[in-house]
Amino acid sequence: MSVMIESTDELLTLLKKLDLKVTSVDELRQLLATINANYNPDVARQKTGRLIGVTVPGYMAAAAFGGTFFAAGTGGIGSLALIWGAAALVSTAAVISAAIMTSVRRGRTLPDHSPDRSASRGEPVVTHITQDLSV
Repeated sequence: MSVMIESTDELLTLLKKLDLKVTSVDELRQLLATINANYNPDVARQKTGRLIGVTVPGYMAAAAFGGTFFAAGTGGIGSLALIWGAAALVSTAAVISAAIMTSVRRGRTLPDHSPDRSASRGEPVVTHITQDLSV
């Protein structure tokens, strides 16, 4: 669960709803540090991706199966194709988005240079410092 707190009033409301007794600012800081220490955004993204990849296709298949009984007696092949086509389209989109969410993301790697090694004369020095020259 992710909660965005933008003011002290919202924080006070959250603390009252959770029935947490905080008597000082230091206790509040310790509570927030404990909460942030246990939160891992990568794990949350992985869980959300798996949930989307499993539940959406399952519910779509169940809805299409239920719709088949209503459409089989009246609509014929065209309505069945429309029902199952929509279910397949939504399920495919959900599986693709789940695959993207659960994929491992790798950050940009820096060159393999030790920071205390001096640069030789012929080797360019890489600093990763940029200047914004726009006026």
